[in-house]
Amino acid sequence: MIEKNLPMYEAPKVETYTDEELLEKLGTAHTGYVTGAYIL
Repeated sequence: MIEKNLPMYEAPKVETYTDEELLEKLGTAHTGYVTGAYIL
């Protein structure tokens, strides 16, 4: 039987963000916030 050289398995990393970090990364258009007010 032929052995295959597969890369080592790395488990996915789970990242969590605070509301402020999400606003920084995504911006107001993607989070539904406009200066702290909700868009309906």
